[in-house]
Amino acid sequence: MTLENDALGGFGDNDFTHGTGFEYIADSKIRFKAGQNMYAPSDLTKSYHIEGDRPYAGMIYGGVGYEFFRDYSPCWTHYGELDFGMIGPAAFCGHT
Repeated sequence: MTLENDALGGFGDNDFTHGTGFEYIADSKIRFKAGQNMYAPSDLTKSYHIEGDRPYAGMIYGGVGYEFFRDYSPCWTHYGELDFGMIGPAAFCGHT
């Protein structure tokens, strides 16, 4: 599980506001994931789009991945992932 939020502090985040994600590893090769990311403009006092600033936005997603090959000697892997989701009001992120 991952939880990211500006309230926790940190460095520049390009208007990233919040992210929650879950990943389940079914076996050593198959992974399932789901999450939500939210973004907000630099000026939170405005509820309308500010020219040149990021709009309020968000996405909710799910995905499945498969590890095709793993080599431990140079420590690398071939991994593929398919993600799907919704953006805008369907992502439950407020202003979009």
